[in-house]
Amino acid sequence: MFIGIAGSAAASGYAIIMYEWHCYTMPQFLKMRFGGQRIRIWLAVVNTFLTIVSGISPLSVSLFEIDGYQSITNIYLKSASNHTYEQHGLYGNMSCGFPPDNSFHIFRSVDDPGYPVTGMLFGLTILATDAWCTNQVCVQRSLSAKTLTHAKAGVILAAYLKFLPFVFFVIPGMISRILFPDEIACSDPDACTNICDNAAGCTNIAYPILVNRLLPIGLKGLMMAALLSALMSSLTSNFNSSATLFTMDMYRPCRPKAKEKELMIVSRLWTVVLAGISIAWLPILGVVQGAKFWDYIQSIASYLLPPVVMVFYFGIFWKRTTEVAAFWTMVIGLAIGIIRMGLEWSKSGSPCGSNDPDERFAMVYKVHYLHFAMILAGISTILLICISFVTKPRTKKQNAAIKATYSWKNGSVASIGVLQKGRR
Repeated sequence: MFIGIAGSAAASGYAIIMYEWHCYTMPQFLKMRFGGQRIRIWLAVVNTFLTIVSGISPLSVSLFEIDGYQSITNIYLKSASNHTYEQHGLYGNMSCGFPPDNSFHIFRSVDDPGYPVTGMLFGLTILATDAWCTNQVCVQRSLSAKTLTHAKAGVILAAYLKFLPFVFFVIPGMISRILFPDEIACSDPDACTNICDNAAGCTNIAYPILVNRLLPIGLKGLMMAALLSALMSSLTSNFNSSATLFTMDMYRPCRPKAKEKELMIVSRLWTVVLAGISIAWLPILGVVQGAKFWDYIQSIASYLLPPVVMVFYFGIFWKRTTEVAAFWTMVIGLAIGIIRMGLEWSKSGSPCGSNDPDERFAMVYKVHYLHFAMILAGISTILLICISFVTKPRTKKQNAAIKATYSWKNGSVASIGVLQKGRR
């Protein structure tokens, strides 16, 4: 988040914050409490306070460096490298080296190449549903709550904290471009390669450069501690969740008589495998991420998650949904998403300042990844409905095993939970 959001803000301005503000959350399975290790809970609490305190430092120092927020609105749109200004003055081109004119707008036109309004409202809703309603990493926080009330209180607090990324990451990212335009806003592929080893651009290093060059030694250490704490919290949550799902949902059904010690060993071995896969992915990441790391992450989510979200939606709200329909919707939807992802990775676009033609397929550069998420969600919906109608419906006993709970107060939905009472 430190790197991705700040880098995208340096490149395109305010709109990136919608990825943080466009969130929905749902405490799940809270009547069956699954407690976690106490140390992990305390680490998460300490990490929250550490992140807030450390986030104030770069914001304060950077605002002081440019004489206040008003300077951002006056200077940001002009923040470009000397190479961009030279090319613009000599040939009247290199517009890609400047921030877009709508950088201070969150809602942009439908055909905006970065953050189209339709994609941000509808496509991003799909990604947000997966991240905050079905993601085991987020759900397990709610599972550790003592009561449903505690879980709701934690969710509300987290929602308020979601306002902070705008001032902690977006504003410092934009200021970093203003202060260091020749590096952050480099527009020559060779120069960008020398600066950050990425010919597509160097906006990803906006936050690290700001911290390294403006903060004093003590605050640098605090920022490093916050970064490492956030990284460790994220890694442990992801590895723990994946190991739990693999062990309990895949390994245990194959060996129902496995003892706890065996399950623990399998879980740890799977964590080692995940760590190895993550390390092996780093060289690929360096090739395919492009100039904005955050967009790379969200594009992958747009290609893979819509089928999961639609199966989740219909599994809760439509009793006619069948297991066969859910399975084939997932298989076909993921296959379509992987094809799109492969097409995008097979040919890269032309970086700013390059005379090379854009060799990407038309469906890649003409269809934004958030719009593709909407299309894939529509395809998944059609598949799910059609296959459900031609397959055997669930019995009343199976439908009774799933209970949807709604909590209404002052006309708004406080939470939607799903309680699995028994296995089929």
